[in-house]
Amino acid sequence: MKEKFNSNIELLLAKKAINTKLFSREVYSRIISEVKAAKIKQKKVTLDYRGLSRFDVIVVNGSEKLLQPVSAEEPTILYYLEKDELFDNDPQCPEQVIDDRDDNSDVIIQATSSEDSEIEAAYETTNISTSEDAAQVSSNVDTESIKIIEHKQKEIKVKRKNAHENLKIQGAKMLKISDKKFSTINVGDTVRIRVFGVDRGRGDPRSILGTVLETQDGFYTIGTNKGILKQLYCRSELVVCSEKLVTLNSVPKEEISLRQVSSAQSLTGGQGYIRCNCSRKCKSNRCKCKAKSLLCNSKCHRSTDCYNKFKT
Repeated sequence: MKEKFNSNIELLLAKKAINTKLFSREVYSRIISEVKAAKIKQKKVTLDYRGLSRFDVIVVNGSEKLLQPVSAEEPTILYYLEKDELFDNDPQCPEQVIDDRDDNSDVIIQATSSEDSEIEAAYETTNISTSEDAAQVSSNVDTESIKIIEHKQKEIKVKRKNAHENLKIQGAKMLKISDKKFSTINVGDTVRIRVFGVDRGRGDPRSILGTVLETQDGFYTIGTNKGILKQLYCRSELVVCSEKLVTLNSVPKEEISLRQVSSAQSLTGGQGYIRCNCSRKCKSNRCKCKAKSLLCNSKCHRSTDCYNKFKT
């Protein structure tokens, strides 16, 4: 009968994907050692809290036993058995017990009859015999976890505050260096603005001239001979000219983009290029270049004669 009982146990373990309740002698002893070590640890980790929430240790007749932690909601004392002890501790039709047990059942034996007094006496020696003490033990893990989380939250708040203050200090330092490096610009001063390659043609000027119309919180509104630039410029983007080459009265009131100003001052049409494939010497406005008042360039018609290469 014992052999059949053990074979049914092995069959049950083979069906279960994960075994968390039925332990061999080696695993049983190892878990007891881990629980005892976790109890005396000063700095516990997540694995320690997880083990203490599932297991506790008591001494019964000189031998250590694993049991479920007792709480106020579950005051019943339940302890674990090793695989080899199941047959001896369940004499009432063990075959029927194993055959009727489903795959998800817990192999936990409730203390009964004569074992009740021994286990309860042993449990009293661990100072968790009453429901209030049991609730206190089960809440210790949660209390320590809450303390750790609160401590980390305080550290995060302090570090965020320090980071915010350091950013302010760094920003003030950068402004101080910028003010020291760049001189102030007054309204009416002529400035030079760089034109990036994306806004100009290959042969176009790399900068345009303008005058300062207004200052707003460290940013400048620039006007040119073609109109007022839409965007604002900071001090580091402007180069002050010693002479006033663009006056305030010469600036039209319409707004215009930097690319439009660059294209208006270009001799080749500005950013990108236009070419034609004319075969009749580019005399009429059918020629793309002539229609836009541009001279034909080297990318236009191959070697045919052209009347639009020179201004007449």
